Amino acid sequence: GTLRDEHGVWIIGFSLQLGKCSILEVELWGILNGLSIVQEKQVNKVLVQTNSLEASKAIQVSDPMLSRLTLIRRTHHILKNIGNWIIECILKKENIETDRMPKITFNKEEGSPKNLKNYGSWALITGATDGIGKAFANQLARQGLNLILVSRNLNKLKTVSAEIRAQFPHLKIKVVAQDFSGNLSAGVGLIEEAVKGVEVGVLINNVGITYPRAMYFHEVEEEVVKGIIRVNLEGTTWVTRAVLPGMLNRKRGAIVNVGSGASIVVPSHPLYTIYAATKA
Repeated sequence: GTLRDEHGVWIIGFSLQLGKCSILEVELWGILNGLSIVQEKQVNKVLVQTNSLEASKAIQVSDPMLSRLTLIRRTHHILKNIGNWIIECILKKENIETDRMPKITFNKEEGSPKNLKNYGSWALITGATDGIGKAFANQLARQGLNLILVSRNLNKLKTVSAEIRAQFPHLKIKVVAQDFSGNLSAGVGLIEEAVKGVEVGVLINNVGITYPRAMYFHEVEEEVVKGIIRVNLEGTTWVTRAVLPGMLNRKRGAIVNVGSGASIVVPSHPLYTIYAATKA
């Protein structure tokens, strides 16, 4: 749902019910920058459970005037591991309760989830080895789709594909090692080869990078600016062009471009201008 915090900022969040603990609003602050944790009413301590090896972390928020950036920095170590769990909630669109996850409650949309296999038997995910991209890969595998996993780290690609194969041995998985900040033409050529002869019905453009830390526009180094534009804009554009013709020929397909709350949360603009623009 949406609400406003004490600073008048729109928050898009999930209500997390942790047993008998209080409700915590988790703000969608941006894919790579993680989520900021916002104090609710008079509660000053909340417990966040993740599916990481460290089952839970406690965060003390004693000063209600703490800056939002301070909260982000304080919780960054947790937020790297929360992506899988949030995307699982989004895709399932139902309450989840497992031994490693808290109970998630939010409004269901009318209707049932689509059968993504109707779009094609394969899915391609960029940025597929960590966080949200990895969560998409696991969820699409659960729905029976063969996978083309794209990421810059070949070792991570091998690890993730092995994990998915262990759970779903009947699926076919291709991996493409591509650093979108490098030789983009060569990388797109590899992706074009990977999609030949297969029905890619779902494309998840998830890859993205941002600044190493919050900075004003004039403080960002030229190479960082070029890298963000190359990865977030050019990479997404050329991967889409590689996959789209097959979808048009079959007259079916689904493309998801993963954006960021940074493009709509006004306080983020001065410190993440380029990132916000490329993830709008």
